[in-house]
Amino acid sequence: MNIRSKAWGILVDSYPRYLCWRYGMDIGKHCRISWKAHLDKSINPKGIHIGDNTWVLSGAMILAHDHCRSLKDELSRQLIIVQ
Repeated sequence: MNIRSKAWGILVDSYPRYLCWRYGMDIGKHCRISWKAHLDKSINPKGIHIGDNTWVLSGAMILAHDHCRSLKDELSRQLIIVQ
């Protein structure tokens, strides 16, 4: 592996840790988050929870709003996943 690949790996691994430190987001281990992904950093960044081994790709938008908390239980009972 060359120096450029090692440097890129360090940058990619450090971005999720930066988001945890700066904004208080809950980000799991071994996550890859694109710098072009849109994460809710203004309204409620502590409401973002990303699980282990998750990739958030370029153009993805993750929002966290306080007023959605009351709907969480109702929506989880009615959720249908279609493959």
